[in-house]
Amino acid sequence: MKLYLLSIILFSLFSCSDGDYIRLMREQSNKEIKFPESATWQFPKRDSLIKKTHSLKILSYYPPEGCTSCNLIELLFLDAYIKEINNLKGTDTTNVDFLFVFGVKDIAMKKEVESVLKKIDRNILVLLDTKNEFKKNNLLPDDKRFFTMLLDKNNKIVLMGSPVGNERLWALYKSQIARLNKKYTADNCN
Repeated sequence: MKLYLLSIILFSLFSCSDGDYIRLMREQSNKEIKFPESATWQFPKRDSLIKKTHSLKILSYYPPEGCTSCNLIELLFLDAYIKEINNLKGTDTTNVDFLFVFGVKDIAMKKEVESVLKKIDRNILVLLDTKNEFKKNNLLPDDKRFFTMLLDKNNKIVLMGSPVGNERLWALYKSQIARLNKKYTADNCN
């Protein structure tokens, strides 16, 4: 029932007249995202490497096919959302990591991605997937609008869809982050 209600809400956010989004959320919701075993997440502006993350994650995947410049422009737009979350210190919406997985097919693409990442002055985690393992490990929809998703502490999909240019979807992301952080905090106290 909960999934059905969430699907209806998301359907209205995306205004899909044919119900594709509801079908997509039914298929994808609660599906675990698998990261490459050899993945090492890194901060682009630091030398340190990390493996542990917060419980919640907003993941954006950018495949090696398609328009690299377009993907990088979206990344720059997402920077405003990252800044907003970082400025909400002390609230239930701050305990979330922003993860970016870039499928890179050659050295030129890798350098282009790294160049843009240097312009982002936020705590983000990045994986440059040179072996295309992320795509092989996860059956994602073909529609790139759904390559951004909110993951719970078990890396299961809670929401899908890019909030860029969609304030109602961004509000839904923030409310789900707050709800799940409260739940996880309560679970840890018991």
